[in-house]
Amino acid sequence: MCKTAATISGECSALGVLERQEVLSLLAQRMAELPDRQKKILALYYHENKKLSEIATHFGLTESRTIQLHQQTVDLLRNYVGNVLA
Repeated sequence: MCKTAATISGECSALGVLERQEVLSLLAQRMAELPDRQKKILALYYHENKKLSEIATHFGLTESRTIQLHQQTVDLLRNYVGNVLA
């Protein structure tokens, strides 16, 4: 099933698939521009399934600061995608 709203009879439309690919490509570019620490926090959390407390220890930060950095980064990326789609 298509992960965009652009569907025809429950199937992904070619336009919807292309739009999704473009957004993912732009998001990957934006993520590449993030500061190293923010990129590493996302990688550890989403790809290596580390807990935020483990990530905090890795960076020598408090868990609350790590949560804050994670949330700020996710919000930044969400806003970026929202602006791209607007």
